Amino acid sequence: MARISKTSASLLILIVAMSFLTILTAKSAEAQTIPKASVPDFTLKYVDHSYDVPLTYTYSTDPYTGEQIATPHGGYHVENKTVDITVKNQPFTSTTIDGNTTKLYYGVSFKGYYEPWADETVFPKIYEASNSDYTVIIPDINLSNIKEGGKIDIHVKAIIGFYYMYFGGHTMPIMMRFYTVEQSSWSRTQTITIGETPASVTPSPTVPEIPFVAVLSLLVVIPLITILVKKRNWLKVYN
Repeated sequence: MARISKTSASLLILIVAMSFLTILTAKSAEAQTIPKASVPDFTLKYVDHSYDVPLTYTYSTDPYTGEQIATPHGGYHVENKTVDITVKNQPFTSTTIDGNTTKLYYGVSFKGYYEPWADETVFPKIYEASNSDYTVIIPDINLSNIKEGGKIDIHVKAIIGFYYMYFGGHTMPIMMRFYTVEQSSWSRTQTITIGETPASVTPSPTVPEIPFVAVLSLLVVIPLITILVKKRNWLKVYN
C-alpha cells in the first residue's frame, strides 16, 4: 500500500508540474502574439459643420374661437465647428488575455499652443480604432472659447488594451476600467489654427533640366563654329 501511495503521489506531482508548465507556455505564447503599437500617422483639419434649420409652421385651430394658430419651428443657425483627426490605421491582430479581447485604440491629447502639456498626457482620452483604413476622431474641444487665429497642439499615440468590469465593493459602484497591454510613444505634435482653411498646394514651376550630354555637345560645337567663322573671314580677306 505504501508503495502504491508513493507511486500515486509521484504521478500527482507530475500532473501538477505538467499543468503548471502548460499554463506558463500558454501565457508565454499569448504574450508573444501581442502586436506592437507603432506611433500613428495622422492629419488635422478644421471643419465647419454649421447649418441652418429652416423656418416651418404647424397649424392648429383654437377650440374656442375657431382661429387658425400658426406655431413657428426652426428658423435658426446651428454653429458646429470641429477639429477632425484622421489617423491611418496600423496592422493589428486581436488577442485574448484572461478572457478579455484586446482592441486597438488611439489616445489623444491637446492643449493651447502657448501652454504646457497637462496631466492628460498620462491619462489621455481614448478612442477605438475603426475597421477601415482610417479612423476619424473628433476630440471634445470647446471651440466656442477659442478666438479665430487661436492655435491648438495635438498629438496621438496608439494603445492596445481592453475595458473590464471593476468591482469597487460597497464604497464604489461597478465601473468600467481600461487596461493597457501595449502602447506607442507620442507622435510628433501637430498644430492647427482655428478658422484657417487648408491651403491648396500649388506646385512650384520647375526649371527644365539640360542633360549633361547636351551641355558637353555645346562645349564641343561652339568652339568649332567659332573656328569656322574665323577661318571663313580669313579666307575672305585673302581672296
